[in-house]
Parts: sequence; C-alpha cells; structure tokens
Amino acid sequence: MSEHRRLRFADLGFAMLLGVGLLIVFGALDFYGKQLQRQALQTEEHLTSRDLRHADEQLGHLFRHVDLQLRTLLEGGHAYFSPDDWSRQLDYALLNAPHLRSLSVLNDNGEIIASTSSGNIGLRPAFAHYLPQPSTISEVLRIGPPHAGRDLADSVAITDNRQPTPAVGFVPVVRGLSIGEAGQVSLLATLNLDYLQRLLDDLRRRPTDRIALFRQDGVRLLDTDPPTEHQRMIERTLINHWQTGQSVHLSIADAYDDQGELTAYRMHSRLPLVITMQMDRTQALVEAHREGRERTAVVAPLALLGMAAALVGYLLFRFAGNRERKLRKQEEKRRKLLESALNASAIPAVITNREATIEWVNPAFASLTGFDAAEAIGRKPKDLVKSGMQPPSYYEDMWKTILAGAVWRGEVINRRKDGSFYDEALTITPVADDNGTITHFVAIKEDITLEKAAARELERLATTDPLTGSHNRRAFMEAVQHELDRVRRYETPASILMLDLDHFKRVNDEFGHAAGDTVLKHFVTQLGTSLRSADTLGRIGGEEFAVLLPETDLAGARDIANRIRTEIAARPAITDEARIPITVSIGVTIIHPSDISPDHILARADDGLYLAKRNGRNRVETVSREAPPTGE
Repeated sequence: MSEHRRLRFADLGFAMLLGVGLLIVFGALDFYGKQLQRQALQTEEHLTSRDLRHADEQLGHLFRHVDLQLRTLLEGGHAYFSPDDWSRQLDYALLNAPHLRSLSVLNDNGEIIASTSSGNIGLRPAFAHYLPQPSTISEVLRIGPPHAGRDLADSVAITDNRQPTPAVGFVPVVRGLSIGEAGQVSLLATLNLDYLQRLLDDLRRRPTDRIALFRQDGVRLLDTDPPTEHQRMIERTLINHWQTGQSVHLSIADAYDDQGELTAYRMHSRLPLVITMQMDRTQALVEAHREGRERTAVVAPLALLGMAAALVGYLLFRFAGNRERKLRKQEEKRRKLLESALNASAIPAVITNREATIEWVNPAFASLTGFDAAEAIGRKPKDLVKSGMQPPSYYEDMWKTILAGAVWRGEVINRRKDGSFYDEALTITPVADDNGTITHFVAIKEDITLEKAAARELERLATTDPLTGSHNRRAFMEAVQHELDRVRRYETPASILMLDLDHFKRVNDEFGHAAGDTVLKHFVTQLGTSLRSADTLGRIGGEEFAVLLPETDLAGARDIANRIRTEIAARPAITDEARIPITVSIGVTIIHPSDISPDHILARADDGLYLAKRNGRNRVETVSREAPPTGE
C-alpha cells in the first residue's frame, strides 16, 4: 500500500474516532450524572447510619448517666435517710444536673416522701405505662411517657402520638432499690424535654431533617419538628417494623417512599428507646444535580476543544513522525557508541535485569572472571563467581540497598572460572524506567587482589615480631584488652603468663647475637607445640614473652606454665657452634574483671616473673589478689 493511500485511510479512521469520541463524552456525562445521584444517596445512607449511631450513643450516654446518678444515690447509703436528709441530698445532686427538672424519693407504697420540688411530696405517680415492664417499681431504669407541664404536680401524661411535643414538659424515669425487710425505696427523675430537644437539634445535618425519639411501644417522647400527616403514616410503618422484630438493623434502602422521604430508625440495644430520622431525598440530591450541571458545563466545551486539539495533534503527528524516526536512529547510534566504549574499557562491567539475570557483559569481565559473554548471559552472577566467603546477611543488605533505588558499594571475594579467588571492589547502580520502577542493575567491578594482599602484608608486619613471628607488643596488648572486655561481660576465667629466658645475656655474650636470635626462634617454636590454638603468644621485648590463656583459671594456667617450663628445659637450642641449654622463668596471674587495663595485668604477671627470678629461676610463680604468691 502506497504512503498516500495509507494516510487517506488514517484520515478516515481519525474522523470516525472523533465522532465516536463525541458519543462517548456525552454518554459518559449522562452516566456520570446518574452515578452522582447513586453516590449521593449512598453517601446519605452512610451519613444517616452514622448519625443514627451517634444519636444512639448520645442518648444512651445521657440515660445511662441518669441511671448511674439514681443508682449511686440509692446504693450509697442514702436508702436509710430521713425525708429531710433526702431533700438535702437531692438538692445537692440536682445542682450539677442541667438535664434534670426534679428528683423525688418514693417509699415502699409508691408515695413521694422527699423531692426537690415541694409540690411533688405526697403524690403517688402511676407506673403502669413505664417501660420496661412490670408495672411495679424494679431495680432497673424505667422510662415513662412524656408529660406536659413543669413538674409532676401540674403535669399530664401524653400517650397519643397525634399530640405535638409540648413546649414545656419532661420525661419521667424511675429506679428502685430493695432494702430488705424494710421494703424498697425508689428515685424518680424528670428529664427536661427542652434539654433533649437541643440534643436532637444538634444532631441534625440540615434544617429540613426531622429526628424523633420513641419508646419501643411506639409512644413518641419528642421530635425536632411537628410531623405532617404523611410523616405520621411513615412513623406508623416504622413502628410496625421494629415491633415485628426488625429492631437491630438500620432500615434505609427500604424506606424510600413515593413522596421522596428518606427514613430510617435505630433501636437502642439496652434501653426501650428508638430513634427515627426523616430526610427529604430531593435535598440529598441537590448537590448531585448541581455538580452534574457544572460538570457538563465544563466537560462539553472541553470535549469540543479536545477534539479540535486532537485534530491539530494528529496533523502535528504526521510531521513529528519523521522527526521521531530521525531521533531513534540517533539514539541507536549513541547506544552503539556507548556499548563500544564499554567493550573497549579495561574496567569489567555487567548489566542484569531486576532478577539479577545477566543480559550483557564486556570483554573485561571475561578477562577478570574467565567467563566469556556466551557463558555469562542468561545466568546469574552468584552461579558464576560466588565464593561463599561472604555471609548471607552481606548480600541481604546489598539487595535491600539497591532495591530501594540507592547505589551500593562494597568489597567482595569472588571465584574465577579456574577456581581461584580474587578480591573485587564492586559498585551496583539501579536503573529505573520513566515510572521510577527499577528494571536493571549496572555493576562495575575492579580487581583489587593485589591491593588487598599488600594491605594484609602491611597488617601482618604491623602486628608481628619480625624475628620470631609471634605477636608484637602492640598486637598482644590489643588481644589482652579484648579478653579483658570478654571477662567483664561474661565473667569467664582467663590468665596471663609472663616468660623470660634465664641468663639470656650470657648466651649473647658467649655465642654471639646470631646464636641468641636462634635461641629466641627455637624458644618460640617450642612454645607453639605447648600452647592451644586459642592461646596468644606475644614478644614483649628482648627475651621477655607473654601468653594469653582464654578460658583458663589460675590453677590451669599454672599447669600449662609448668609444662612449658619442663619442655623448654628438656629441648636445648641447636646452633652451628653449640648445643645451648635454656630454661625459662614464668610469672602467672589471672585476669580480674576489675582490672584497670592490660598494663595493670601484665605488671601483676611481671611481679610473679620477678619472684621466679629471685627464687632461683627455672620456676613458676603465681600472683593473685586473692592469695599470696606461690612457687613451683
């Protein structure tokens, strides 16, 4: 197909795409508007559920607080008060109870004997319509019907839901307490309707919302607004619902009615109370309709503008196609140039995917490891060069770093194809795509085998006595400090031997310094056969040596010292000129957790060595703070 014909088909396809796009846009706007309405209703249901639960908690808290007040007064010893005592207690309790209108005490006959309102004394309230039943006063909080009036003396009970919530009224609650043979005493409290009214008003989200509080028997205690006839009909339906057992679930979706009312109720789990809410569904959808219109007013012009922009973009796309192909060729050229540079580099380089599978290596990698590109690509570095010299935790830290997008630098010991080991300085850099997702890793390697060997040799020279091969004084003192720290932490025994060749100056004077050096090396060799692998030998100076004995108490150290002394005496040094017998004097001490420093320990061992010299040489002396020096 010619280029011209291909472009004609592309133009036709693009025009069809624009038409389909317009249909999709306006169809999406219609769908979006309906979706907004569904979401608004779902949100309203969720908020209503939350509001019902919150109202249930608020009212439940209030009634439980009243119940606690009454129970505290009854059980706190006040059941045996005289009427005058009761009056004082009730007046005091009412001071901090703005939700209560009055408090009254009833005797066993149901007669008020004390009250915060003197007009209530002598009344006999009827409790037949209080919930929960029975009609007699019991030791639970019982809620009566609403009353119109200021207090019990001038009030009238309201049991007809057609009557509106009185402007001045209260809801009575009563709680009794048995006092044994004396019968029972009860407290009757009247809750302010205006307090409950304010509580319900605070729970409304919109002025048009209506909240009502009922008892379980259907008696309305109060509401935020007088109900219309239609709302009364809905209330009767809801009452039938919860009285037939549907009292524990929120009923919202089933409560949409033909006149756009959204109604719901919630029944309290412990109290005989039910809260109902009625909302105007059209009010809930006002915001959805407004947002739909605003979205259409914005999206429709934008859609047309977008179509125009798409057309311009399509024309520009034709022009950009040639430019894109040109840039792609330039990018390919640059990639090949970079690859050639890496291939020519003497620094080994490896590129792997995210799973560490090798995708590319340069010739320097083959020179370092012995594996050429054909052997390496498709495999993982751990299958080629891993030596096992690093612990798993080392590689776990490395992966944690590079998977976090950070560059990792470190040194590893790897294995070549021929099995030989080499030291390597390794730098791994993560490579991420445009979305920030790591796709590859670039590893740059450097052979540092010679440098590491030189460093190890320098370390050996810095810590080793050049004549005897034992630790020098600095290295030995570091070992003693480490062991002192371990003794302090774990309270395990450890000991120190201080050794000095007897009459070593005579050897130098009679046979020469070369023979003296031979004797020192012979002495160290013999010591090596007598010591354990965990023991540390150090040359302190001249012919003076020290031995660190971990996990060894004073008695064990003395036995080792005697064995050393005996074996040294039994094996003279052989030189070209003579057979030179040698003996050694040894001071022994134990490391104490309270020792100040290694110098302090060696000074104590040196005291033992001094005793051995003074007491005749070729002997062992022990020095401990717990016991006086002993010799063998």
